[in-house]
Amino acid sequence: MILVNHAHYLENNLGAFRQELLQLPQISHVSASCDVPGNNLINWGFGAQDVDESFSLNVNLTDEHYLETMGMELVAGRYFSEEFGHDTGKIILNETALELLGYEDPIGKNIFLWAEGDRPLEVIGVVRDYFYESKHRLIRPHALMHHGYMEWTVPAYISVRVKRTDLEKTIHTLEEGWNRYVASIPFDYEFLDEHYEGIYHNEKQTRTLLYIFAYRVDIRWWIFLVAGVMAFIIAMATVSFHALKASRQNPGVSLRYE
Repeated sequence: MILVNHAHYLENNLGAFRQELLQLPQISHVSASCDVPGNNLINWGFGAQDVDESFSLNVNLTDEHYLETMGMELVAGRYFSEEFGHDTGKIILNETALELLGYEDPIGKNIFLWAEGDRPLEVIGVVRDYFYESKHRLIRPHALMHHGYMEWTVPAYISVRVKRTDLEKTIHTLEEGWNRYVASIPFDYEFLDEHYEGIYHNEKQTRTLLYIFAYRVDIRWWIFLVAGVMAFIIAMATVSFHALKASRQNPGVSLRYE
């Protein structure tokens, strides 16, 4: 999976660029989204039909092709689709979000952003839980919305699923296509697996520091014995010095200060 960064520079040419890529035999799926696994997703506050308390969801805004491009599994309902016209007012939940809301059948329920209470979002599908954050933490409630829901939510990534054969040629072809539409902005890409692994950077640094105990100097048992003996000798020498000093002092001087 190749991620083409800065997709927002394509503006109205995003659809044409996608269709051009799909003509290439080495490319099977192309999708545009505001985020990808490994990013810190937007966290928004929501309310929902038949749910008393408010809640928050980590949200990614995508197009209609994100599900198949990412290889995600739909367990109920459907994903966004151009066949149904405007899906910008729809929302899709992961299994953890479904458990949070307590819905047995979420399809058709209305959810709304607190900032957009007059624009309800209809639940149309549920995706199987997947790790969009570190695998060292529990999967949190997550939602997928259409990037057309708000005017300012412009896709930042184009995810391109390609065959592993001749990657160098494929990347060169992607760059040529990009330059035809956005010649003023350098082509920038990365691989999804490397992007996702970036969330473990801090964890790896911490692990490295912890394993630096591997260069420590081993302390032998006799070092503790020698240290103990030396401490005893120093203590005895100090006590003896003060005792000797006191024995040589004039008793009358000590009595006077008493």
